[in-house]
Amino acid sequence: AISSGSASVLKSGDIVVASGDSSAQAGGVSVAAGSSVGVAGADLGLSAGASDVAGGSVSLTSGAGATGGTVSVSAAAGEGMGGSVGISSGASAQGMSGSI
Repeated sequence: AISSGSASVLKSGDIVVASGDSSAQAGGVSVAAGSSVGVAGADLGLSAGASDVAGGSVSLTSGAGATGGTVSVSAAAGEGMGGSVGISSGASAQGMSGSI
């Protein structure tokens, strides 16, 4: 496990995983959960922190360039049933809900 320390008063530590820049071909960053046989494969979760003031954001952005990068979200095929892709905005008890 990789984790930063907790803080009760000030900001806790950040965690940065990054490859280095290059004038030729920069290295990629991959995050993958494990595969299994006979049982479901491991889950991969990505979530921002909650707060009593404002929750953190999750941003998925492709790289800029002469041709911008592509952002793809897809579910895997299955023998009996393919996976689903769900996108939803946040609900609000008092104001406007989030938009898509």
